[in-house]
Amino acid sequence: MPIRFIHTSDIHLGKTYRSSGCDASRYQDFFTTFAAIVAEAVRERVDFFLIGGDLFHTGQILPRTFAKTIETLQPLKDAGIPCLAVEGNHDWIHRRDSVSWMEALSQLGYLCLLRPGRTPEGGYRFDPFDPEQGAGGHI
Repeated sequence: MPIRFIHTSDIHLGKTYRSSGCDASRYQDFFTTFAAIVAEAVRERVDFFLIGGDLFHTGQILPRTFAKTIETLQPLKDAGIPCLAVEGNHDWIHRRDSVSWMEALSQLGYLCLLRPGRTPEGGYRFDPFDPEQGAGGHI
């Protein structure tokens, strides 16, 4: 049985171009493009949607960017299309005692954030994804 999915990456939501004077329109362009990709996934009824990193331009986004991201991902959730994601270098939050925006989206059920866990010895482990925790290393 064939598997159908859409893969995207380097979306960079929240990116602005303040120095160019087109800050608001460019900020919106990233969301418009991402929403079009999401709409195509829903229209094509894909089996899953894969984000290969850099959903956000930085780990420190504005709350309005987070809210707009939820709004943009909602059609996938409504259609029952799983959104699988990994963090890119732009998505990371540098303080590990904080929850990242990607982790928050996963905990809220908008995506399945796949990342390895750590062992007590400092190694890595790949636990199954747990929807209750919004965490895991594989599906």
